[in-house]
Amino acid sequence: NLGRNGGFRAVWIHPRGPGDSISLSVMVRPASRRLAGVGLAYDNDLGGRMWVGGVDRSLLGGRLEGAAALDLGELRQDLQLGLRTFAVTRRSLRPALTATLGREDVRTFDGSGTELRPIRVRELIGFAGLERPLGGEWRVAAGGLLHLWHDPALGNHTGAGAVLRLERPGLAGDGRLLGEARWTDAYRSVHLDVVGPPLRIGPRLSLVPAVRYGWGRTLPVQSSFALGGDAGFPGLHIGERRGDREAYGSLAAVVPLLGPLEFRLEGVAGQVATGGPAVPEGRWELGGRAGLSADTPIGPIRVLFGLARGGRNGMFVRLGRWF
Repeated sequence: NLGRNGGFRAVWIHPRGPGDSISLSVMVRPASRRLAGVGLAYDNDLGGRMWVGGVDRSLLGGRLEGAAALDLGELRQDLQLGLRTFAVTRRSLRPALTATLGREDVRTFDGSGTELRPIRVRELIGFAGLERPLGGEWRVAAGGLLHLWHDPALGNHTGAGAVLRLERPGLAGDGRLLGEARWTDAYRSVHLDVVGPPLRIGPRLSLVPAVRYGWGRTLPVQSSFALGGDAGFPGLHIGERRGDREAYGSLAAVVPLLGPLEFRLEGVAGQVATGGPAVPEGRWELGGRAGLSADTPIGPIRVLFGLARGGRNGMFVRLGRWF
């Protein structure tokens, strides 16, 4: 667990003494009080994104941790600010105050998939509550939520309420989970996004399952669910199908080729809807992707050809981990 703790840079254990009289000497190197980083990603449909951010753990004599990150992309730009109590232990209950100021061009399409003029939305999301690591990479957060946004067609809106979030970001090939529920006086939503760890089938074949589910009521357009999330649906544009209900599942077969290079074949089914039952009814979209992928030190690389039922097709090219 110490190896996954952000409060330490290194912990060295030096055994001393012979036989059954061994004693341990521990040398701890704490993490840097100030950190900065930068990240890049590219998608052939969404364009490029970059982020730059930093953390300062020396506020108020080391009792507070301040963080800031600026995300810049062709469709969305946002500034994230956070203030938390700083704790070395992973099981501490930490008060947290965060704010996100963003602007997004929400993509819109006609029935044939032709992209139309986007909807430009501005928003401010504030959170005040408690966060706690649960062991491993699991984290839970709960507290109050204030959401202000401007839609050019519907004007200014305000939503105040509560949010509960459970998250395990995961590492490459280790699976991930994100679950979130929001309850405000303007809208309500429940969202679950799970990518399972690889299931080994023989010496050279792995299966990777994934599911997504979303339910909402009177959602802002930028908070509606896009079919397939930020990876989209094979053969369709990312964000082409949106609604306040989403059900989606995929199964990928992965075969190693050479070094980190792999062959990847995915089968996908899903649907989005606006209103109606909790699980969307009607005809489900079917599709698949095939191509090459690699998990590298700079993030995953995917070059896949996608095909949807009905004949729509297109390339999916992504460099880096999307954010």
